[in-house]
Amino acid sequence: MHLLQGGRLAEGVPSPTAVAIGMFDGVHCGHQALIRRAMAIARERDLAPLVLTLDWHPDEVLRPDRARPYLTTLPEKLALIRALGVSLVVVARVTPAFLSIQAREFVMRSLRGELDAHAVVVGRNFRFGQGRQGDIAVLAAMQKECGFTLEALDPVTADGEPISSTLIRRVLAAGEVAHARRLLGRPYQMAGEVVSGEKIGRSLGFPTANIAYPPQKVLPALGVYVCQARVEGACYGAAVNVGRRPTFDGTRITVEAHLLGFEGDLYGKNLNLHFLDRLRFEEQFPTPEALRAQIAADVARARDLYAPLAASLEASEQPQT
Repeated sequence: MHLLQGGRLAEGVPSPTAVAIGMFDGVHCGHQALIRRAMAIARERDLAPLVLTLDWHPDEVLRPDRARPYLTTLPEKLALIRALGVSLVVVARVTPAFLSIQAREFVMRSLRGELDAHAVVVGRNFRFGQGRQGDIAVLAAMQKECGFTLEALDPVTADGEPISSTLIRRVLAAGEVAHARRLLGRPYQMAGEVVSGEKIGRSLGFPTANIAYPPQKVLPALGVYVCQARVEGACYGAAVNVGRRPTFDGTRITVEAHLLGFEGDLYGKNLNLHFLDRLRFEEQFPTPEALRAQIAADVARARDLYAPLAASLEASEQPQT
């Protein structure tokens, strides 16, 4: 990873480049199309493909009271971009100094200067520079002067609706993780260290792994989901509860996974959950016994659903030729 701090690179990059620019939160199907277009241009013109992104959304600095949760942490985003085949990623640190750079200065100093961009690929609604004054019209007006070509791509759509990070956040808030999977091109993921919990699941006969998830991540709607759990290179089906445990008067939201067919100790290990489908929304039960019966039904249904869902996931992850 290379850093762009205040418009200056912390270290050099290969050049000349074909640059895809965007926030890329979630690296969804629309983002993937944009990045792949930059990669195709790079192959056609013997350029180095490069992705320029941000570490945080500008609202974190400009309007912290309106800061939104993220679909991907920065490490997750970088890993997903690299999985597309781009090894060169430049991350701009979002600071007041960076956000004060005028649009023209950013193009001249960063795109033309540090990045030596010969091709620039952005979304049609791309904005940049102080006060979001820069747009594709500014880039188009400067491309001849700066020696780069510009492509502004229309959004990729699904069911007639443009795919966006905002749409996916809304879909996840409704618990529609299967729909989110189609928009992302992969299941929504949450990963974290397994930490000690209150062992309520174990007392009910279904031990769970309590995940210390990143607080800035989007949480799916409170409920129970069938997931694929990945830990130390192995994959397991899982029934996952995202909720407050209202039967026990809980208030704090927890993410707890019951791994199907797993026996062993998970404490301290990193567990990555891939959300495949929703089983039900969160409910309050009159007694622990009623909850135990429902959990048994949830686990049985998760077991039935997991095999075909895992097969489709494995097929989608096969390298494309």
